[in-house]
Amino acid sequence: MTTLLAVLGVCFAGTLGGAAFVAWRTWPKAWVRWLRAAFFVVAVCSCAGVGLGLAQGGHAGVLLGIGFLFPLLASSGLLFGSSLFWAPAAKASEPTPNRSRRVFLGRAAVAVPFATASTGPVGATGAALGPVLRVHELEYEGLHPDLDGLSILQLSDVHLGPFVGVDQVTRALDLARPHRPELIVLTGDVADDYALLEPALLEVQRFGAALGAFGVFGNHENALGREAAAEIYRRTKVSLLVREGTLVQRGQANIWIAGSDDPAGKFMVDFHRKVVDLALEGRPADVDFDVLLSHRPGGFVAAKERGIKLTLAGHTHGLQVALFGRSVLEPLFPDAYLLGLYREGESVLYTSAGLGHWVPFRVNCPCEATILTLRIKGRGRRN
Repeated sequence: MTTLLAVLGVCFAGTLGGAAFVAWRTWPKAWVRWLRAAFFVVAVCSCAGVGLGLAQGGHAGVLLGIGFLFPLLASSGLLFGSSLFWAPAAKASEPTPNRSRRVFLGRAAVAVPFATASTGPVGATGAALGPVLRVHELEYEGLHPDLDGLSILQLSDVHLGPFVGVDQVTRALDLARPHRPELIVLTGDVADDYALLEPALLEVQRFGAALGAFGVFGNHENALGREAAAEIYRRTKVSLLVREGTLVQRGQANIWIAGSDDPAGKFMVDFHRKVVDLALEGRPADVDFDVLLSHRPGGFVAAKERGIKLTLAGHTHGLQVALFGRSVLEPLFPDAYLLGLYREGESVLYTSAGLGHWVPFRVNCPCEATILTLRIKGRGRRN
């Protein structure tokens, strides 16, 4: 049954992703909002179908017929119909799109079927593989000299539970050790089983990062119980920052670590602005650098409005299917910051693919830990 689900999952992700790219490339912009809604409905129906199939005993025919056959057929129809019949006339009347985006989407539309076929075996087992370490150097104009070379280790969305154990955290710390990170941050959704949370936090504590370790809540902490999680944090030396910040010092430079919060269904833009303002209260005027820990990448909007130089986020997992280093659905949600590094002016966001998952399936989007090293502009290599 596991093999069947993995194979069907590869087919589902590849076909749905291919449909997304082709539709984005050929459909009029006005149609795209409806496309987003349709893709969401298809995905939900598919997951519901799989759940129903498992509840009925997991028979292959039920899983295939209810869970995957409909989205596969619908997506295939979308791929061929949109490119051959429905959209060309409407698309022709629109202004010529940006050339760089056309190049990217053109490559993606051609590559999706081949990438899915070639990486299918990896995708089917990718969730079971160990984490990778992403390493980025971030250049800033006018960075305080004492911050040049500061390395930060980000661990996000570990989802400790049935599919991810504490050993995943240990492996990530071992990968990061040669880079000597002085600051460790946990950007939410650390555990789905709180029995595993304290052992994981103690692993982070034992690493002994010189400037400390800090965490924030994600949506899973909201769902499972914030106070229970906070009590576990209090038993360790990993500091939990919720709508507050703290000052750390490296040499003569001061860094403000700001901890956001998760909106839990509230209107996100206004919520992020409110909690980021709270996290900046008490911040000295002469701070040399700010880091915002925000489980959701939507916090980046408030961060860049307030001149925060670095925002670290997770939550999306890159949708666990990636192509060319971006989430496969990035073209449909360009402002969602689904995966990787984003720079807007002097503000930088990194959205992690997550160290774990609660749905054990990944294609070209492995579990990751991330090292981000600050550099004075002109002294470090570019990403």
